Amino acid sequence: MLTAGSDHVARLWRWPSGKVIQSFNGHSDVVFSARFSPDGRQIVTSSFDTTARIFETHTGRCIHELRGHRFSVFCASFSPDGTQVITGSADGSAKVWDMASGAMLLDLSGHCGRIFFAFFTPDGSKIVTSCADGPTLVWSNQGRSIFHFPDGGEWPGGLALSTDGNSLYLVRKLGDSYEGEWAIRTWDLNSGQVLKSTPPMQTFPRSFSVRPDGARLLFAGGANECYACDGFRIEEIYSSPVGSIFTVTYSPDGSFAALQYERKHVAILSSSYEVQAVLTGNNMFRTTFSPDGKRLLLANLDGSISVYRNYRPAYWWGLAWLPEFWLTLALSVAFCWSLIRDFRTRGAG
Repeated sequence: MLTAGSDHVARLWRWPSGKVIQSFNGHSDVVFSARFSPDGRQIVTSSFDTTARIFETHTGRCIHELRGHRFSVFCASFSPDGTQVITGSADGSAKVWDMASGAMLLDLSGHCGRIFFAFFTPDGSKIVTSCADGPTLVWSNQGRSIFHFPDGGEWPGGLALSTDGNSLYLVRKLGDSYEGEWAIRTWDLNSGQVLKSTPPMQTFPRSFSVRPDGARLLFAGGANECYACDGFRIEEIYSSPVGSIFTVTYSPDGSFAALQYERKHVAILSSSYEVQAVLTGNNMFRTTFSPDGKRLLLANLDGSISVYRNYRPAYWWGLAWLPEFWLTLALSVAFCWSLIRDFRTRGAG
């Protein structure tokens, strides 16, 4: 498990012991992101110190320091074949770097605001960059501009890529007023056309998550509500008892959703939007499921990481996962044994 920290260090942890396997040092400011290479042999980090760094996973040695951005670097990730790295910065540029030499290969300019999203598509043929207050651009892997989508990736939850890599989900502001209506539109990365759009939303979607099959999405909006949209209608499915919902995350198989609210709670909803569990912590920031969907990872603002694996309902895991089951069983056995012993004592008397 890989984490990025506000103490300027990225760390690799062993699960489930929680032991730090390797620390990746060198940044002089907050480490904003940390990503593995496709083969897991390197990691790339981005930092507020205006640099990105590539490290060897097992030794922690810094292979390359990627310098060229003027302001904070918000994102960094590898190409699907692991030969290149892309970074996005607050200076409005994205840059592509050679993994072997650390040299800059492409300087992608065209944004007027901070770039929070910059990544290769799964087949490596395209690059997507998006800023919080501007358009989303699609480039060839050679740096040629292909598409210009007017919708932006409103940070932190305003952009999502379909599982097949062919569609991009973006938040769209309808009108000039921030208090006006919004929509989430689906763009085809092959044709550059809008495939579909949600009905107008009366509230800004702070965070949204698309079910893996693409048939439904959830979004957080309003004071403390979560809504579901099937493409034709919007319905409120949950209202947090305290505070706003900050993040919405589907599990990999789409059977559960995690709603994080008030930085202290995560509600787990089933596919029918029934509350299965409510997890309580402190200073929660990001929420994500493991690839197999069996664990929930919470990144906290105090630098700690919380991992839950018993978030599913009892009927999913079996009664043996419930402490109450074992307590009830033990008390029942003890009670029956006391009756048997008392019966034998009376019989012997």
